Amino acid sequence: MKYTLKCFMYVLCVLTYSCYEDKGNYEYGEDLEIKLDSISFPAEVYALLDTVQIEPIVFPVERKYIYWWGVSVKNRVGTAPVLDTICHTKKLNWIVNLSPEEYTVVFCATDIETGISKYFDKDFKVHSEFTKGIYLCKEINGETDYDLYSLKGNVKNLIKGLHHSSFKGEATGASFIKIWHPDSTFPGGFKQVPSILTSTTEGLYLTKLDDVTLLKDFDNFFYETPTTRSVSSLIIISGYGSYTAAYVCIDGFLYGQDLMARGSGMFGAPKVTPHKLSSVYANTTFAEPFLFNELDYSLCFANRMSGYLNYFDDKNTKGLTQGIKKMIMLGDAWADNALLVIPNKVEDEVTVGVLKSNSARPKLDTKFERIEISSEKKIFDMEEVVGMSQVIYFSVGNEIYSSSVNNNFAEKLLVSLPVGYKVSHIYSSPHGGGGKYLWVSTYLGEDYFVYKYKVQAGKLIPIDEVNKKEKNPIYTGKGKVKKMIVI
Repeated sequence: MKYTLKCFMYVLCVLTYSCYEDKGNYEYGEDLEIKLDSISFPAEVYALLDTVQIEPIVFPVERKYIYWWGVSVKNRVGTAPVLDTICHTKKLNWIVNLSPEEYTVVFCATDIETGISKYFDKDFKVHSEFTKGIYLCKEINGETDYDLYSLKGNVKNLIKGLHHSSFKGEATGASFIKIWHPDSTFPGGFKQVPSILTSTTEGLYLTKLDDVTLLKDFDNFFYETPTTRSVSSLIIISGYGSYTAAYVCIDGFLYGQDLMARGSGMFGAPKVTPHKLSSVYANTTFAEPFLFNELDYSLCFANRMSGYLNYFDDKNTKGLTQGIKKMIMLGDAWADNALLVIPNKVEDEVTVGVLKSNSARPKLDTKFERIEISSEKKIFDMEEVVGMSQVIYFSVGNEIYSSSVNNNFAEKLLVSLPVGYKVSHIYSSPHGGGGKYLWVSTYLGEDYFVYKYKVQAGKLIPIDEVNKKEKNPIYTGKGKVKKMIVI
């Protein structure tokens, strides 16, 4: 697209120049070199909320130029890029009035005498007030809604506020996804639409984030609509090559769909084998992702090309099912290996597995080891849990503990929350230049309180001690937080 855009810009600049009367003597000829400076276009802007002001410096400064600013949409599948004019002045003073999407901005300066042109282009994203921020999926009065916290302001009970009612049922899953959706402005074209998929005990909802429009609900999600509407688990596999898929479990049946398809976007025929999925893992960009089925504690893999979910039968996992509480995935999903930690309350044992996958052939290289640990370990009583860099963070009552896999599951009490508070969700942010963070969502009565900590030297440092401008709890509101989504 960039090559096409450059060719288009060259033709445009030549045509624009030809409309002007020739008064020059062309003394510069082919030796004229135009340089552009002081063009700092932001990478992200908010529609109708941000104004971009830029005045480029064009060299040689004594020459006379024709100026032009334009913009083109990216990610238009099935269509050629179209450049729209912003203005014909050197100085840009533009209230961004675009719909949320990815764009390319172009600036062109054409020397009037010689017709020689120089241009600048940069990709940028346009957000609405809903397309960037932290979404808290919460239960409130037996229903599901979202609170949004963003740089442009906070919105409580977003779904009810825009649609007059929350989603029916209590939340069982929520995930951010990008789906290909028909583009009404380009016949035959498609565009990526940032969305949130929400599952509850009474339904399934796909919400477009641009304007929080409901794209689909339970009744138009399936080729064969299930008689039971309760979704026990929802899992999204994305980022592994070109593969993006969604799986939902309803009444023990598994339904799946390929979210990259430009077709109906419907969930296919159910598979009978009971499923309740969690803990996605793929060790490379093109590896087949593996999932954990909590109903029979088995591992299965999703075929990346077809979207099918198949069982993987590994002899090393046999005999591990009795008394297993949960599987925890540790390490980096993009690393060469990860650890599976499976606590077994009945036998006071922890099963540790090293998991490796191979993109050439769906398989697991596994080495499982059972470690006997004291029955007094808090890990057996864990409620909410998350893994990060070979360390498990989990809650028991109002306390947050860490457990080190590399140190025989040595445990440490990190935080004691206020008396009476219960933990409903733990979210980890292991990446980014700002370091590793842990968000702990708690509730007391009808109110939630979300605490943020920086993970540093084996400790959890409250965010207000790291950044005096922030405070703990960082978010408060009505309901119980079941899922945090950071966009």
